[in-house]
Amino acid sequence: MIIVYLLLEKGSIFDPIPVSWAGYTVFIALAMLFVSTLEDNHVRQNVRNFACVMTVVASLCYTIGLYAGRGTMIARMIPEPTSTLTKGSIWFLWAISICGLLCTSYLSPYVGAAVARVLDGITLGLIGSATLISLLAVLSLKKSLVTKSVMAISSSLAIILFLRTFFSRRPLLGLAIAVLGYIFLFKISGRGKPARFAFFLLVVLSLLVLTLYLSATRGKRFYGDAIAESGSPLSVDALTALVPGVQINYLAYEFALEQVPRRYGYLYGSGLVPAFLFFVPRALWPDKPVATGYFISQLWFGRPDPPWNLSPLPLGELYLNFGVLGLLLGTFLAGKFVRVTNSYLRIHADNSILWLAWLMIIPDFASEWRGDFTSMSVQAFLRVAVFLGIAWLATRVPLSGTTQFPPLQS
Repeated sequence: MIIVYLLLEKGSIFDPIPVSWAGYTVFIALAMLFVSTLEDNHVRQNVRNFACVMTVVASLCYTIGLYAGRGTMIARMIPEPTSTLTKGSIWFLWAISICGLLCTSYLSPYVGAAVARVLDGITLGLIGSATLISLLAVLSLKKSLVTKSVMAISSSLAIILFLRTFFSRRPLLGLAIAVLGYIFLFKISGRGKPARFAFFLLVVLSLLVLTLYLSATRGKRFYGDAIAESGSPLSVDALTALVPGVQINYLAYEFALEQVPRRYGYLYGSGLVPAFLFFVPRALWPDKPVATGYFISQLWFGRPDPPWNLSPLPLGELYLNFGVLGLLLGTFLAGKFVRVTNSYLRIHADNSILWLAWLMIIPDFASEWRGDFTSMSVQAFLRVAVFLGIAWLATRVPLSGTTQFPPLQS
């Protein structure tokens, strides 16, 4: 799909479709290869065949949605955030981010667990916003040594905070991609093919090393374990652990196809409710449905309080909620969503704020195979909503007479 897209659209390798979905398609294909040939799936052969057929057909539905119209009419209806910031706006928005961060960090211990999770997501958004705004100033402002120095220190402290405070690795990966993408679009895109190719290789290697480091040291960083989660950060064990890790998700996908509806009924959308009503505490709504990943985990482990939360892949999640027709329609709509998003970003190709927001959450959407929609998307939506909301304030505060950032060149 990526090759076809590049041939038909003549886009760059940093275009949203290949960047956002490359990880998903590659890992799913590898997972099918590993699981189908090397694993004893403990499901009936007809279920395994059904899983393969559904995967292929769903991929075709996604592709049809992707190429059935460009979605420009819908994309033009979506509001555009401010495209650039002034030096005064930078300081104002940075201060808003820091003050908000202090408030959420202070309040978090005094609220319930459900509210604390929402505050944690907002806190991630505030840290990400402060970091991106700081890096925007460092990379773009000229002849402003004091601003650049303060913002460079701010960015460094935020990155250290990400490394040592939050369990999720995706926010830091998102920030890394946003910065690299911003450098490419501002500094590299106008150069020759050798320079662009060399930069692309540098990006791939840098993100691979960062991913290996964050994966291999997660247990040590967060739990104080003497042994890293996947061995040495740059070991063969750490590298090979990236691919087989999805095998359990594919097994859960086949398990879901085997159990539903033969033994259990469809969820009829209830498994997606937590993603849209995450801000409603269970103390106020005790019977709020559980996420799809939690439901399949209960079946997998045979207990109401499973020790881990599995994901049956996005395909399995659609199937569990809406059956075969829902799976096919859902993948078609996913293709349309990606197409509209891609058209929206192309229409506003000079909007540096919009591109930074998108690049920041790419790891979340490229990692959908690791968790259900609720666990993999809520955090991303909170982060990008906070960042765009703070950037939106820049258009509401009169800060005239300040140095304007250069627009992002497409």
